[in-house]
Amino acid sequence: MINLDVIVGIPSNDYWHYKFALSLLGLVTDFTQRIPGCREQRLRIFNRRGSILPQSRQQLVEAALKANATHILFVDSDQSFPPDTLRRLLSWNVPVVGCNVAVKKFPSCPTVREKSADSPKGTPIFTTEDSTGLQRVWRMGTGVMLVDMRVFAKLGEKPWFNLLWHEEENDFEGEDWFFCRKVEAAGYFIYIDQGLSWQIGHLGSLDYKHDFVIAAKMFGEAEDEEIVVDTKEGTLIPELKRDSNHELGEQPYEDRQGQATDGRRLSEEVRVGGEAG
Repeated sequence: MINLDVIVGIPSNDYWHYKFALSLLGLVTDFTQRIPGCREQRLRIFNRRGSILPQSRQQLVEAALKANATHILFVDSDQSFPPDTLRRLLSWNVPVVGCNVAVKKFPSCPTVREKSADSPKGTPIFTTEDSTGLQRVWRMGTGVMLVDMRVFAKLGEKPWFNLLWHEEENDFEGEDWFFCRKVEAAGYFIYIDQGLSWQIGHLGSLDYKHDFVIAAKMFGEAEDEEIVVDTKEGTLIPELKRDSNHELGEQPYEDRQGQATDGRRLSEEVRVGGEAG
C-alpha cells in the first residue's frame, strides 16, 4: 500500500477556458474514488499565473517539492481531458508519462516526436482512434504530463525548464523540450498513453484533436498559410510561411499559456481527501 499526494500544476494567464475548468472538475471528482493499492490519496491544485512560462513551470515544481508531493500533473489551461486522466496515467507506474497533443492550427500536427537520424527535430508520432498502450517517445509537450517527484532529485542544476536558442533554425526550442533533455540526460525514459492521447483536446478557436492531424496527414505535409496584402495591386494574396515553432513541436508564442501582463505570481490550492496542511 502506498500514499499518493498529487499536485495538479497549472500555468496560466488570468482566465481559464470553460472546457478546461469542466475537465478539471471531472478529474477532481474522479479522484475522490479510491485508487487500488493506495492507503491514502490526496489531490491539490496549484495555479501559477504569469507571462514567463518556463518560470511558471519551475515555480510549480518548487512548490510541489516544498509540499512533499509524490507526483506533479502538469495540465495547461487550454487542454480538455477525460475525468480519469490522472488515474490512467498513474496506472502505468513510470517516472514520466503524458499525452500526445494536437497543435492549435490547421493543418495540425502532433507535439510528440521520436528520435530521427534524418532530422534534429525528430519524426512526428501520430495518434489514431485505434492507438492504445504505452509508447516510449523522444520529445513531447508538457500540456498533459505526469511526473514522479523523485525525478527532480536527479535532474541536476536548475533551471529544469528553459528556452534554448537554435542558431541553425533562427528560433527557440520550448521549455518542454528542454525538460525532456534533462530527463533524458538523467537516464529516464519518456512515455505517452496513446489511448488517452486520442481524447485530449487543445482549446483555441476550435477544440483541436488528433482527427485534425489525421486530416492534414491525408493531404500530405502542409505549411501554414498567411494572408498578406499586395500593396501594389491592393489585393489579398495567400502566402506560404514555414513556422519553425510548428517544426519544433511547439505552439506559437501567442498560443502558449501564462500571458498575464501584470506580472502577478499567485498560487491557489484545492485539497481533496486530506486535511489542509
